[in-house]
Amino acid sequence: LRRKMGPNRLKKDYRFSDCLFWIGFALVPIMVACQALALESGLWTIIYILVLLAINLGVIVRIFCTHCPHYRKEGKKVRCLFMWAMPKIYPARQEPLSSKDKFILAAGITVMVLFPIPWLVMHAWSLIIYLLSASVFGLAMRRYECTRCIFFDCPFNQVSGHMQENDDH
Repeated sequence: LRRKMGPNRLKKDYRFSDCLFWIGFALVPIMVACQALALESGLWTIIYILVLLAINLGVIVRIFCTHCPHYRKEGKKVRCLFMWAMPKIYPARQEPLSSKDKFILAAGITVMVLFPIPWLVMHAWSLIIYLLSASVFGLAMRRYECTRCIFFDCPFNQVSGHMQENDDH
């Protein structure tokens, strides 16, 4: 029997469908940005994709994900909301994120979000769709994941202290 996920239950395990949902959601602003870039330059589109891959694999996975309880679970592959069956390419870390880690994470996310803006400005509707879809993605993550996340040391975590203490919910 599948355990029901109520609003006051922590998300201890993810399904493949969760991963597909959130990746699909995240791809909307990325695809809009790629389209605006491609209208102006194929080279810059490729550079943007490489920047996204480098930041995701080199910054987010290395600095952020390696601290997460989902990454630290036993097994050789990760099963979380953005990575499914990805090999653990970095060693897991127990300690909380340092101030330096948080700064690098914020800088990486800022670069990913702001990089396509000059090209999006040239295409007003693309800019509007990009900003709306990125905002809705961020708000949905905060509402539906950050309020139930078991990564209590995450700077985005919104789980109440009561739920953290009683994490058997």
